Formats: sequence, structure tokens, C-alpha cells
Amino acid sequence: IEFINRLLGAIAGLATLLLFINSLLRLKDDFWSAFGAFLIVLGMGFQGWLGKTVVDSNLLPYKITIHMIMALIIVLLLIILLAREKAPIEGISNISQIKWLVAISLVLTLFQIGMGTQIRQFVDVQMHTFNLLHASKWLNNPPTLFYVHRSFSIVVLLVNGYLGYLLYKNNQIPTAFKVIITILAVEILTGIWMYYFDFPFSSQPLHLVLAALLFGAQSYFMLILKKQI
Repeated sequence: IEFINRLLGAIAGLATLLLFINSLLRLKDDFWSAFGAFLIVLGMGFQGWLGKTVVDSNLLPYKITIHMIMALIIVLLLIILLAREKAPIEGISNISQIKWLVAISLVLTLFQIGMGTQIRQFVDVQMHTFNLLHASKWLNNPPTLFYVHRSFSIVVLLVNGYLGYLLYKNNQIPTAFKVIITILAVEILTGIWMYYFDFPFSSQPLHLVLAALLFGAQSYFMLILKKQI
């Protein structure tokens, strides 16, 4: 898994380097895209160094969390560049209310990710205590934050559900929002899967990947909506 992570990191680094080189070709026409691509290349280099510190620390939980946060920052920068190239979503009434709800849902997701990283740190400690053969004990006496994180997912779902209702009333549900709802549903299911089935293989990294995808999709949707006046 670690080797695959490094391999994907190298491929992603090359892709962002090509993105930056391509942005230089139209530097005069779009300086900010080139600047954003430059920040992404720097971020990828910094992320690679962070990955080394994570390995050197023998996977200290808080360093893994910092590594995750940096990954989300890179995702956000990429989403900003992508949104700059896309046309705005037209024909949505009460756009101001929609924008506020999307912003609120994004903030709620960030809270969830923040709490999730803290819970993962707790699980990592438990995993070392009880070893891989006793996954059923990893959530013995969990911190209060675990229950807040679990219940908070209902709030996230309700906010996005209401947002979907408003979009449905507009007779327009953009593809970006359909992706958001799909990811959110699968994300909640993986959380249930981990809790009730004692962390099946791949469930924890899948939960983290989906959280990053949800953050990216919501950021993209918000940026596209901001283009509509």
C-alpha cells in the first residue's frame, strides 16, 4: 500500500508539473492560472516531504493528519483551476440561498473531516494496543468526539437533503450536486460498515478517500455557483 501511495504520488507530481508547463504557454492571457499551477507544484513538493516525515516517524497519527490536510489544500487549488475553465450554472432562482447552503454544507464537511482525523488517531492507538486480530476492540471506550462525529453526519445529510429539495423545486439538479449526494451516501455507508463490521479491509482508507472527494465536489459546486450573479 505504501509503495502504491508513492507511485501515485509520483504520477500526480508529474501531472501537476505538466499542468504548470502548460499554464506557462498562456501566461500573458491568464496569469492567475499559471500562479495557481505554480502553487500546486510547490504544494506537491511539500507534500512529498511531509510523506517522508510520516514514514520516518513510523506513522505518527498527528503527522498523518497534517499530510491529509495538505492533500485537501492541493485538491482545493486544483478545483479552483478547474472551476475557472467552466461556464457558470444558469437558470437557478433564489441563487443567494443556494450559495449559502452550499457554503454551510462545505464547512460542515470540513468539521466532519477534522473530527474524523482525530478519531482515526484514536483508532490507530487502539490498533497498536489490541493488534490487527482484535479489530472489534478498536472502538472500546471511544472519546465523546466519536459520537459527535457519528451523529453530525445526520446534520450534513439533512442540509444537503434540503439543498437538493430547493434545486428540485428549480427543476434543475446539476450533475455536480448529484455527485455530492452519491459520495455522501456512500461515505455514510462506509462509516456504518466500519462501526458494525469491525473495520473490514480497505474500509478506513475508502472512508478517507470519499471524504476528500466530497470536499472536492462541494468546493467545485460552490465555485461554479459563485459565477452566477
